[in-house]
Amino acid sequence: MGVHGLLAAAEPSVGPAAGLLDAIEVADAPSISPLELLFVFLGGVALYLFVRVVRWGFPLVPMTRERRARWARIGPIGEVVLWLTYLVSVIAWTLSGYPSVRLVALGFLVLVLIVAVFAVIRDYLSGVVLRTEGAVRIGDVVRVGEVEGRVARFRARVVEIDMLHGDRVVLPYRELGREAIVRRSRQRAAVRHTFAVPVPAGAPVEVVRDAIRRAALLCHWVPPSQDPTIAPLADGGLEVTIHAMTDVRTADVERVVRAALAALPG
Repeated sequence: MGVHGLLAAAEPSVGPAAGLLDAIEVADAPSISPLELLFVFLGGVALYLFVRVVRWGFPLVPMTRERRARWARIGPIGEVVLWLTYLVSVIAWTLSGYPSVRLVALGFLVLVLIVAVFAVIRDYLSGVVLRTEGAVRIGDVVRVGEVEGRVARFRARVVEIDMLHGDRVVLPYRELGREAIVRRSRQRAAVRHTFAVPVPAGAPVEVVRDAIRRAALLCHWVPPSQDPTIAPLADGGLEVTIHAMTDVRTADVERVVRAALAALPG
């Protein structure tokens, strides 16, 4: 018994008229042989291997960086289109003798596709609303939950935020719509803070300078573009000038720098 025979046996019949229609449909429906099912299976395997080969060979194709990035973005869409075409073709062929069952199968496939892309559509629409309302702009310093930094770039579904310690975070727009956004003006200048530190005994001055610079730049509240200024003092110490994102954090930055110097081997 082929696939169509199994489907016909599973379909309920109501009354003599329905039974007669089922008998006519079974008689007219073409039966799919095991060889044809094997052909469908091998077609899926061939498509899978084709996708794997394209993924493997793509980095080997010579092209410019911009074109490679463009094709890398288009590639996943192409894969989805190929697999959808394969599934629709298989459903349309194997269920050609059963229009009602074929319609239900295609409807189920469309439903699965809608559920799969729902998050993508939601992120895209959330981004459209946020940008239209002007809730955030490029250059704004924002805090969304535990993430705080400067808005660097808007993309189709996500926003890129440069953290204050130098890392870049990619947030879906739905996260911005779900959390309260604390926004500071992009024109707000960093707060300057100057303090003096002694040079640890036995530590080379260059090592001390590197430790100060590293500690300051890795601090959460220091802009990555603001290098600390270090100048020698008459008493042998160093004068350090840092720039903090807010005046209430200057003491925290100074404490981080002093702790880094205290950790140097004497």
